[in-house]
Amino acid sequence: MTTYRELVPSDVEGVVDLANACGFPPRSREGWHWALFENPEQGDLPCGYVAERDGTIIAMIGTQARSFHYGNQRILAASGHTFISSKAGRGSGFTLARKTLANDRFAAIYSLNNNEVAGRFYKRMGLTSWLGPNGRKRLEWPVRPVTMAIGMALSRLARRQSVYVRLSGNEKHAGSARSLSRPKNLSSGIVWLNPSGARDADMIRAFDKGLARAHPIAPVRSPEVYAYQQRDPDAPGRSALLALVAEDAIEGLMQVIITKPNAFEPAELHIIDLEILPGCDGARVIPPLIRTARSLTRQHRLSRVKLPYSDRFEEVCFDGTGVRIRRQLSYDCAHGRFAKGVEELEKRWVPTGHEGDFFFALRVTPDRRKARKVNTAKRSHTANGFVERRSKA
Repeated sequence: MTTYRELVPSDVEGVVDLANACGFPPRSREGWHWALFENPEQGDLPCGYVAERDGTIIAMIGTQARSFHYGNQRILAASGHTFISSKAGRGSGFTLARKTLANDRFAAIYSLNNNEVAGRFYKRMGLTSWLGPNGRKRLEWPVRPVTMAIGMALSRLARRQSVYVRLSGNEKHAGSARSLSRPKNLSSGIVWLNPSGARDADMIRAFDKGLARAHPIAPVRSPEVYAYQQRDPDAPGRSALLALVAEDAIEGLMQVIITKPNAFEPAELHIIDLEILPGCDGARVIPPLIRTARSLTRQHRLSRVKLPYSDRFEEVCFDGTGVRIRRQLSYDCAHGRFAKGVEELEKRWVPTGHEGDFFFALRVTPDRRKARKVNTAKRSHTANGFVERRSKA
């Protein structure tokens, strides 16, 4: 008999075993505990749910609490992430999702980073793709276009199961950087922020207050959350927080992360937060931040820079940032269910990416020393009929 319950810290060992058995991108026990239980905004809210049979976890889903400024109050929402199921757990997804959606302590439960298959699943659960076509747009700046194109071609081939089995034993592009180091020459006004430092933390809080005063809906940007995200035990330093600063005030803030979309595409730099202080000129503030992101990409031999939800900014804001590609996804990558009483959240919330689960739902760049061992294990699990079930790209 299968039982369903909230995820608790003592489940970490079972989650690790489940993830390894399903060929899920590897993460340590410390890494899973960090990802699921150390979010400073979580409080006593559930971090997720598990399906259990005979004392073994056969499926799980995570929920990450996030705070929002909503008018003059703060509300808590949750980003659903990291659904994994073994062969024995097939069919558990709907039950786990319903348990998640039944939690009335969240003002909204949403996903900002799902793939096409997960999107169909969410629609069946009654979630709304409230952003519509506007949520499908993103910009990409190719930095190593040949490597990027080869990886994308391999990724398309791998979607065919027979090809995947032949290719998955050898993780491609396994030697990419796992952590970001400060550029040798930062552009004038660009600051590499340390959210754990008192001065930088104060600037972040002041920036957050400015956004809250100007926008009816805004995610809470706290130094505590940024500091938490930088403490990933499995890839310390894979994210960085940069800002354009004038007179000790942040005019524009950008958070970037090294991520690897799948086993075949090369690592890339993902901009998971980009915002400007109300009243500042985006055409002046954004270009130096984007150019810094491109410089980091070249320095660490990554393939491209990617910016989701790019239509939040006018095209003039990207002048002078170099060659870029505008993508229009064929599916809705954002779905959500909103509670009664927070109708304005659904109507007026324009995600930036900061509210999402981009940080720990995306793959950790593999360690070259461990890649051979890990991929041999992946091939074995695939051959035994286990499949990865993941609600994120």
